[in-house]
Amino acid sequence: MLSHRRLSKGKNGVNNGNSNCRILSLSLSLASAERCFPRKRESPDYHEIPAFAGMTGCDNLNYRRSRRSFLLTGAGAIATLPFIPAWATNSETVDVTKLTPVTPPGSKSLAHFKKHCTACHLCITHCPQQILKPAGFNFGWDYAFKPHLTFYESAFCNYECTVCSEICPNGAIERLTAEEKSVTQIGIARFDIERCVVYTDHTSCGACSEHCPTRAVKMEPYEGALTLPHVYDELCIGCGGCESICPVRPVKAINIQAVEVHQTAKKEKEEQIEEVDQDSLDFGF
Repeated sequence: MLSHRRLSKGKNGVNNGNSNCRILSLSLSLASAERCFPRKRESPDYHEIPAFAGMTGCDNLNYRRSRRSFLLTGAGAIATLPFIPAWATNSETVDVTKLTPVTPPGSKSLAHFKKHCTACHLCITHCPQQILKPAGFNFGWDYAFKPHLTFYESAFCNYECTVCSEICPNGAIERLTAEEKSVTQIGIARFDIERCVVYTDHTSCGACSEHCPTRAVKMEPYEGALTLPHVYDELCIGCGGCESICPVRPVKAINIQAVEVHQTAKKEKEEQIEEVDQDSLDFGF
């Protein structure tokens, strides 16, 4: 067909055959390139997908960014897996109370929390004491990135704070009143006498008892004037007041051990104080 095609003439009557051939050759080359290397498919219109209906252009961009961030986070977490056995081997001290995560008050149980929590981290960002931290893989794959309570620093779960139960959007942490929160047992304090400074240094302490809001930790006679803490499990709610204030390092002498199914703690019976009529008192003056 090309041989029968007439060549066009320029203004001076000169055939432009060479020019036309070059243009034709370039067109054929581009067509071949498109067949071998098809153009990149345009990004889908997220408005046509039911799950993304109503999203704006900025929403689409944020979605792509969040997806990219999730993939990078996952890749980074997987990359750390080979180093975990080395950390475990080099660890000199293992705290058995930290093998199970302490879940927030209102989460009902470990199983309930793992099932409903999406690791949105709203409770973490809104916690007034900043004791909710995202977990790694130390509690298993099914608990990765979900929040758990930590009391190692000088902070604990406030006795009547219910912020996390109010902010949770998925029902993983159910709403609690201040009264319900004050008796919700998320863990129980475990005391190790061999780490306590009263036992190791023969010096008085008692900080854990002083910071217990439910009076579940009481000081009892030990040697001479020294006293040791004793934990009454039925009164303990696992708030972490005792653990947060303990001066022992690296593993504290008193730690909160999680209860997988939350319980209701008892309240200490208040001592009745008899009112005394001041007029009936005789001081002998």
